Amino acid sequence: MDEGAILAPTCEEMAQDLEHERERMSSSIEQLQAAHAMLSSIIHAGEALTGGRAA
Repeated sequence: MDEGAILAPTCEEMAQDLEHERERMSSSIEQLQAAHAMLSSIIHAGEALTGGRAA
């Protein structure tokens, strides 16, 4: 890429495709964050039962 070059969609279809991909990524991120939070809860619950020792 040239110095100072600007990335920008060159047509409406491309802009829509990029927006759709951003929405898909946002959804995936939200799902991963929810799974991460659930795993953290499970891990902390296990630590509470075992006194912090790994099973």
